[in-house]
Formats: sequence, structure tokens, C-alpha cells
Amino acid sequence: MEENISKIKIDEVPTQEREIVHLKDTISALRVELEEFQFEKDKAVQEALASKSGEIDQLKVTAQALRDELENLNFQKDEDVQKAKADSQDEIGQLKKTIQALRDEIEEVRFNGEAKNQETIALFNDEINQLKNTIQSLRDEIENEKFENQKKLQKKEADSVAEINVLKESAQALRDELDKLSK
Repeated sequence: MEENISKIKIDEVPTQEREIVHLKDTISALRVELEEFQFEKDKAVQEALASKSGEIDQLKVTAQALRDELENLNFQKDEDVQKAKADSQDEIGQLKKTIQALRDEIEEVRFNGEAKNQETIALFNDEINQLKNTIQSLRDEIENEKFENQKKLQKKEADSVAEINVLKESAQALRDELDKLSK
């Protein structure tokens, strides 16, 4: 009976060795497959990082372009304000010269004779009143223009602030989306 037990064990050894060899082959194949899977996974991660890096670079370029545009708008606004001020100053200077010329003319007329003077003064007084009305009208128009320009500037500033807020929200949304994708 002991012989039968030893014989069975001896007969079983080759089968067990075959199973061991088969299991080792299976383990080796699984290791290779796992390494390939890990390589593909690492490759996909690298491609995703490269893609997001390009997207981030594009967003940076876009943000810089928007900053440049905002600076240009601010510069243009300042330039428009300076031009409006210069135009107003020129017009005021011309009006002052006109008033001074009229005053000089009135003084000259006074010296040319009392009778003629009275008549001329009356004429010029009418003209002065008309010019004053015109000047007042022009002043009112200048004030209206200043008010309209101020309104436009305030609207541009409000639009710029709104645009900046939209860009900030967009940037935050993109960051959030990027965070979701990187998780």
C-alpha cells in the first residue's frame, strides 16, 4: 500500500510541475499585459497633459490679448477726453478773443463821437446781447457735450468692468473645468 501512495505522488509530480509552469507562464503574460496597460495609461496621461498645456497657453494668449485691448481702450478713452478738453479750450479761447475784439471795437466807437457813439453803442449792445445769448447757448451746448462725453466715458468704464467680470467668470469656469478634468 505504501508503494501505491509513493507511486501516486511520483505520478502527480509531473502534473504539478506542468501546472506550476503553466501558472508561471500565466503570471508572466499578466505582467506583460499589466506593463502594456501601464504604458498606455502613462501615454494617455501625457497626451492629456500636453493637450491641456496647449489649451492653457491659448488661454494665456487670449487673456494677454484682452489685457492689451483693454489698455488700448483706456488709452483711446484718455485720448478722447484730452481731445475734447483741447477742443473746448480752443473754442473758449476763440470766444474770449471774439469778446475782446468786440470790446475793443466798442471802445473805438466811443472815441468817434458822442452822437455816433450812442447809436453805435445801441447797435453793439444789441449785438452783444445776441452774442451773449449765443455764448450762453454755446456754453450750454458745451456743458451738454461734456455731460454726454462723461456719460459715454462712464458707460465705457461700466462696459469694461462688466467685460472684466465676464472674463474673470470665464477664467474661473475654465479653471473649475480644468480641475474637474485633472481629478
